[in-house]
Amino acid sequence: MFHYYDRSGAPITLERWAQHHHDIDYKRVAATDLVTSDNHVVWVSTVWVGFDLAPWIDTKRPYIFETAVFEHGMADTYMERHATETDALDAHDRIVRTLTAQGLDALTDEPVADRAEE
Repeated sequence: MFHYYDRSGAPITLERWAQHHHDIDYKRVAATDLVTSDNHVVWVSTVWVGFDLAPWIDTKRPYIFETAVFEHGMADTYMERHATETDALDAHDRIVRTLTAQGLDALTDEPVADRAEE
């Protein structure tokens, strides 16, 4: 069974989640189009998903945000999941800086890191 959360991480009903899910301004946290130093055109997208993207990891906070890197016309080439909007924005900025400085190959697809208990 899914549990649903607003952008602050507070529990919400399925009906409220559905309302937010259809609101692109609510869902989109950050989006950046860029061309890397090796001429890859990529899109970095950070969104609120609103349900726990990593329920198999025991934690007090659900991971309800996702940052993904897409090469235009392709599936995501890199993805990270986040518990808070602040963490998601920090990751978005870090990924954009990495791509800008080092190119797409600087990112490797790794599993979601273990979350520290809080």
